[in-house]
Amino acid sequence: MGDYFSECALMKYRVRVEVEYFLALSKILPDLQTSKSKINDDKVRKIWQEFSVDDAVKIKETEKITNHDVKAVEYFVKDKLTRFL
Repeated sequence: MGDYFSECALMKYRVRVEVEYFLALSKILPDLQTSKSKINDDKVRKIWQEFSVDDAVKIKETEKITNHDVKAVEYFVKDKLTRFL
């Protein structure tokens, strides 16, 4: 049940939504199409597919600074994406 009903699971699925949103936007926004040509969708999806407890801890640490859980997830995804671009 923890795979679906825990704070870590909530973070993982929020990361999934952000990643899939980025991939969808990258298909229609010219600025993202140029950047995205360097990476493939499967590589980007690994951000949420390989989400770990350590990743959740990083998000919680960012959340302490931002005081906003979704913003902390956005920063996490942004950090991971910059490694690809």
